[in-house]
Amino acid sequence: MAPGPSGNNPAPLPNNDVAPTPPNDWVPGKTAEIGVLSKADGSTSTLTIPVGGQATAGDLIVSVQACVTRPPGQLPDVAIFLTLQPKDGSGSAPLYHGWMVRSAPGATDAGNAGEAFRVMNCS
Repeated sequence: MAPGPSGNNPAPLPNNDVAPTPPNDWVPGKTAEIGVLSKADGSTSTLTIPVGGQATAGDLIVSVQACVTRPPGQLPDVAIFLTLQPKDGSGSAPLYHGWMVRSAPGATDAGNAGEAFRVMNCS
């Protein structure tokens, strides 16, 4: 492209012209609410589990290590850190261990488990 009418190329952007980093202030909660879909019969249920607690869903033990929400004024979202393990104790590795985020529901299946999970709330 040819230089502008003055014969100069556009001036480079100043070094301080950088997009601000959005805040990432998640607020910890005490109780996680998880939706459960049974793949076998299509039934749904809701688990309410305190942080540090566990419950059963089908043939899995669901343990919640943390849940967090975004504060007012930010894009609403909820995340739960959980572990899914078979009730029978087979296999030493969990089927799932990590964060599930309400705004990213793709990570709801745990291996070949008969249930799918969805983050609902954290309070």
